[in-house]
Parts: sequence; C-alpha cells; structure tokens
Amino acid sequence: MSKKITLFVKFISMNLLLLLLTVLLFQTCSDDNSPTEPETQSSLAEATVGSGGGTLKTDDFELSVPVGAFPVDTKLTLNLVENEDSGFDNIVSREFKLKGLPQSFSQPLTIKIKYSGKLTDSSYIAIGENVWVSSLNKEKISYHFLLADDSSCIISAKIAPPEDNNSSLGKSTPDEIIMDGVSIYVVTNLKEYLSANKHFKITYNTFLDKSKVKDLAAYLETAYTKIQDLGFSYSRRTNWPVEVTVKKLGSTVYGYSTNSMWGDNYGYMEFNMDKMNEAEEMKVTAGHEFFHMVQSLYDPRNRYSKSKFQSENLWIHEACSVWSESIFSNNPNYVSDAFLTSAGMVIHGAHDSDGENANFFGYGMASFIKYITDEFGVDILVKIYDEIYKGNNSFSAIDNVISEPTLAIWDDFLKKYLTYNIYRGNGFEPRWLFKEAASNNKKFIIQSDIDTLKKFSNNYHDLATQIFYINVKNDNLNLINENSQLVFEVSGKIIGDIQIFKENSEESLFLEEGTESVTINNFKSISDAGYVIIAAVSNLRLVYPYSETNSGEVTIKVVNKEADPTPVITEIVDRKSIYNNTIHNFTLPLGDAEIRGRNFREDCKVFINGIESTLQYRMFNDTTGFFQMPEQPGNISVKVVSDAGESNEFSYYCGVPLDYLATAESVEIIWRFTVGDLYAERILFSNPSDEVIVFPKSDFTWKDNVLTVDLSKVPNVNGSVQYTFAATGHKVENLKLDYTRSNESPNEIVHYLGEDFLVSQPNSGIKLGFRYSNEWTSNFLNSHTISMTGTTDYYGDGNIEEFDSLRTYYPQLKSMYLNFNQ
Repeated sequence: MSKKITLFVKFISMNLLLLLLTVLLFQTCSDDNSPTEPETQSSLAEATVGSGGGTLKTDDFELSVPVGAFPVDTKLTLNLVENEDSGFDNIVSREFKLKGLPQSFSQPLTIKIKYSGKLTDSSYIAIGENVWVSSLNKEKISYHFLLADDSSCIISAKIAPPEDNNSSLGKSTPDEIIMDGVSIYVVTNLKEYLSANKHFKITYNTFLDKSKVKDLAAYLETAYTKIQDLGFSYSRRTNWPVEVTVKKLGSTVYGYSTNSMWGDNYGYMEFNMDKMNEAEEMKVTAGHEFFHMVQSLYDPRNRYSKSKFQSENLWIHEACSVWSESIFSNNPNYVSDAFLTSAGMVIHGAHDSDGENANFFGYGMASFIKYITDEFGVDILVKIYDEIYKGNNSFSAIDNVISEPTLAIWDDFLKKYLTYNIYRGNGFEPRWLFKEAASNNKKFIIQSDIDTLKKFSNNYHDLATQIFYINVKNDNLNLINENSQLVFEVSGKIIGDIQIFKENSEESLFLEEGTESVTINNFKSISDAGYVIIAAVSNLRLVYPYSETNSGEVTIKVVNKEADPTPVITEIVDRKSIYNNTIHNFTLPLGDAEIRGRNFREDCKVFINGIESTLQYRMFNDTTGFFQMPEQPGNISVKVVSDAGESNEFSYYCGVPLDYLATAESVEIIWRFTVGDLYAERILFSNPSDEVIVFPKSDFTWKDNVLTVDLSKVPNVNGSVQYTFAATGHKVENLKLDYTRSNESPNEIVHYLGEDFLVSQPNSGIKLGFRYSNEWTSNFLNSHTISMTGTTDYYGDGNIEEFDSLRTYYPQLKSMYLNFNQ
C-alpha cells in the first residue's frame, strides 16, 4: 500500500503451513556445485511415479514418493527456474521448478537439495506456489518454508499432503488436477519471531530491525482480536500459527495474504521489508490482509479453486477489508487510500463486481459497507459471510440479512455518499461530482439564451449512476431569472431514480429526487450563490449476473414559467365536528377542518391568528387542504401561505354556538372512538336494526346549556342521558348516563370503550366487556365527570383476531358529536 496509490496484493488464497525448523548451520560446502545462471526451463529429469512409489533425482535434487502416496501414475518433471524474482537475496542452491505434482496425495514426500556456500542463522527449503493475485489481475508465486535438516551439504524436508478437499464448489475435483509447478530452492540467513499469543510466526532476514518485526506481530495480534470481536469464527482453521514472511515485494506493495492448494490450514501472509518503517500503513495493512485470510474461511469453494481463481465475491472481500482499516488506524478521521483512488467505481455499477475490476469496485464499495454497518450494526457482516458460505453471491447475501434489500436502500446510500457524509478525503471531496461529470462529458453549460435544452443518451448497467452537471457561464442572460426552472426528465428502459444536488468547493447538498421528472424552481438563486447543479441518475436494477444494460435518455431543460397565482380561501368545512345535514359551519377544537379555495399547492401552510397550524394530512391539491383547529373556541382568522404568496384572511368561528343547537328539531347521538390504530364511529342509541334513533323535540329538552334526552324510545332501556355544555359550546362539561336495561339484546346500546376489557366470542358475535372505574373518568372528555347506573357492553362486528390484537392498546374517545336536524 502506498500513500499515493494503495495496492493490496490479495491472493484470496491460503498458503502452505508446514512447521519450520530452524537449522543453525555454519559449515561451508564445496563451491563445485555453486548455482549457475538458470537455464531457460531446461529439463533436468523426468519420472513417472504411481501407487508403488518412486524417485525423481538429479545430482543436486531428489524427490522421494512413498508407496501409496500417489493415487495414479503421475509424470513428474524437474526444470530450472527462469528469471523468477523470489524477493530473497540469500539463496544458496539452484532454483528448481517441479511440475506434475498431483493436487492430492496421501503421504508426506521427502525432498533433498544440495546447497553451496555458508548456512547462517536459520535455513529453509522455500516452496513457491503459483497463486492468483486478484489485485494484480495475474498469477504470482508466493512462498512458504519447509522444516529442514542438514547433512553433508544436503538439506532435506518433508512436503506434507494437502487437506481433504470436502467442497464440491469450484472448477475441478482433486484427482483431476496437477499442480502447474512449484518453485523449490534453499534460502538461509533468516530468523523467526513468534507473536505474543502465538497466532503468527514471522520469518525475516537477519539484518532486519527486530523491533519492527515485533511491531508487525503486535499489529497482527490486534487484527486477530478485532476481527474476532466482529463475530467472525476461526474454527475452520485448526492449525496455528499463521506463517508470515517479510521480504522484498516491490516499491508499491505493503503486503498480501494467500490461499494455498494445500488447504485452509496453510493460509499464508507476506509483507514488504522495505515498508516496515511505515508504521501506520503497516498497521492497517496487517488488519486488512488478516481480514482477507478470515474471509477465505467463509469461501465455500474447494481449495484448488480458492488458490487458482478469482472469487465471485472478491468485491465484498475488498470492501470489508478496506472498511476495516479504520478499526486499526490511530486516526479518528481515517479514510483509506484504497477507497480514495477507487471512489468513482461505486457509480460504475454491479457489472464491475466480478472480473478484472472487481477489486477496485470493492475498494470503492467500502463506502457501502460503512453505510450498512452504520445503519444495521457491525454484526451484520458475519451474517453476510454466513450466507456467502452457503453459496450465495455477495448482493444476495446482503439482501438475505438486512431488513431492506439493496435496491430499497441504494437511493439513501447514494444521497449520503454523494454529499460526502460517508467518506470524505483527498480526491473525494466537494467538486468531485463536478469533475466526474466533466471527465465523462456529461455537462450542460448555459452561455446564451438559446441554451435551453440538452439530451444525453446512455446505457446503464445494474446499479450504475451517471453524473451530470449544469452551470451558468453568463450572468446577463434573459433566460435565467426568478421564474426559471431547471427540469430533469428520464425516459427509456432505465429503472431510474433522479437525485439533484448543488455543489461548490466547500460542500455538496441534496436538493430533490424523483423517478421520471424533477423540477428545481430556485435555479437562479442557486447559481447566483456559486453552486453548480449536479444530477445523479441511477438504474435501480440488480439481476445476476449484472451483465445486461438498460437504455435511458436524460433531458435537461430550462423553462421560464409565469409566477404562480396566490392562494385564495373561499370556505372552511368542519371534518370531525358537531354539524347538521345542511349547514357545515361549526367545528370542535382540535378537530381537522377542510379548507377550500383555489391556487393551493403541496407546499401550502395554514396560519391561524398568525400561528402556523399543525397539519395532520399533507393533502393539499389545487382546491382543497386540511388543517387542525386550535384548542380554544372563538373567532379565528385563517390564512394560507405558499411560495407564490399569501391568501386572503378568512374569518371563522371555532366551536358550537349553543343558540344554534337550541333551535334543533331533532337529535341523533353518535360517538367516535379509537382503540390503538382502530378508528370507529358508533351510534350510541339505536333500534335492533342498528338504525339511528332520531329523538324529536318531544324527547329532549334544553335548559341552561343542558341537553337532556329521554331514552324511552330505545328498546329495552329506561332512563336518560344528559349533556352539560360549556357556555361557549366547544365541549361537554358533564355527561350523565342514568338508565337501566331489561335484557341482553346486543343491539340495545353501543357505548364508549372503558379502561379494562376482555375479549370473548358469544353466539351473537364479538363481545368486548368493560369495567368502569374512577380512573376512567380522567380520560373522558378532558377529565369531566360522569355518573352512570346499569351495566354497559360493547358489541361490534368483526373477527376475533382483529379485536384480540387490540388488547394492549388503551382506548381513547376521539370525539363525540350530536347531529342536530333543523
């Protein structure tokens, strides 16, 4: 990883873990067999070895295969290595390439190599596997060391048999695969260091500063703990410590992890000896690469496929590892260089989630991993990897564990991403959107009054986003004024979403979004403030293997419209109120009222006596809207305000004039109530047929603001109901129910729901029984008193499940109204 260009050489493979024996040998062997310049892949020896065992041998190399080790006859070939850069300066033997080794054998193989020169400190036989390096998009030889013994200038070691290959997933089965060649030679002048918790064994050159090796060991142990704290399991690896080598890896690479054809227990890591002094970079690289090693334990493919081919889930491996770097950094505002150099890959679309750009797509998608961990918690990651281990691809795994699918949250993710609220750093900061659009020629420059229209036709991959920018380069245009609108339209087969931002050198701010069309009304003021307008158009489609495209056309146009007319109020109509059949003129306080007129808009606000009213429903159209009445009764002044201006002031009386009620010819009594989310309107007194009982003047009286209704017309009920109104008529101060009943008729009375209730199911339907108490009165009509005789039951139609689900809700009286008929 470089400060300028981060390159995590990640092998998504695991390396050969064979215990290393330190060989402290200081004897000097004859130079007669000193290494010569390697020949060009010249063949030194060949042998066919089968189940009976055998040997491949030259003067300075011998491979012994025991009886029963190979399942079938296998041709082995030994060549000299051609121009192979191992990263070691201390090689003391010829460099060999062994070809034909089967991918599965059942017993250890013995290897002997003649060396020359002096062995110092520890010496090993190095085994190099050709493994796939996804970050480099090519194969690379990665090395591990074998346990070694020395005798008379011959160093020997055992090559352990690979693990059982218990996965059917992958490109081949074990018996069909021949290793394409392993590099073999003797290397000396090395030392070992075992980390504090014995999870990592580091092999390094003698001259390297040991304190730096200790630091690397500490970084790796920290990574071990922190990745485990995320919930990841290491149980599929049973052999520790992990082999780690410090060697030369080039000028830009900090380190990488590998898989091995030998299996999960042989995962291996290499770090660059020339970068060991860069503590911060080595710390995050250790965490990043160890996370890759853990991810490989959740790769369901067979060991051969793991080590030889790119994973279809590479992008999420890189995304998670890049995201994790902030866990290991001491910088609280850490943003990975890997992300910063690949931030634009996020908008390229899901087709880059596999193939040659998958690693770079993953670097950028670290932002998406940060988004979902912020939204759903870090424990979501191990759940995603559990799904990957079951054989799901990355996006399917994500959709299987988060509460909303990727397509449902992508808009919100992009909104935060493109306003730099997920990551922000050098190269990905305000003006990045502008530069992205400019680099792809997705720009609309308004320089003259004829620049009113621009169209862009593109094909969109799944989850791909096109960025456009609009900028005014002339401040003296008649085209751009206070009434100018910027209209964005999307057509074609794209399953699209439009998001509009304004951006300058300091910030990017979200403005509007829509599907087929978005209009920006204050275009001139945005431009005058020094912003450019940015449009992000996305294709919200995600269908594996993400290879198809949808065509789409984006039209951007400047429109000048006449100023919107100001709103006008012509009438206010009560909604939940005391009313009669012909005159809708009175409303209870706190009720929703309907406002009628013209030139209303969705952005309208209602002001009552100069104070903004709370809208229960944002349902303004051109002629109708709703607002909430104030708590206190009396004359009010109502006004509607929109961006186009203020309406006329409309006078209205909030409350119930009692002198009007006293002129009524008849009365119907109806109550409204809620239980939880259930809203109901019930006739309080009715005939058995559920028809409302109309009480004529002969059955009710008015005296001193008291309405008393004689209940003799109600079947099976004797008594009366009495309402005492406040002087202004806006609420009932006292309700007195005084009645007795003669039978259990379910239609005899419908009543307000009390505080305590049980559910049963009698033959007549759902029955809710209630017990009243003194506490109940405190919740009835603003704590006004009640007196009652007799037993009350509520009978309603419905099914038992519906009512049973309401047990935990507390019933509240919504409103009561009397229907007075003139």
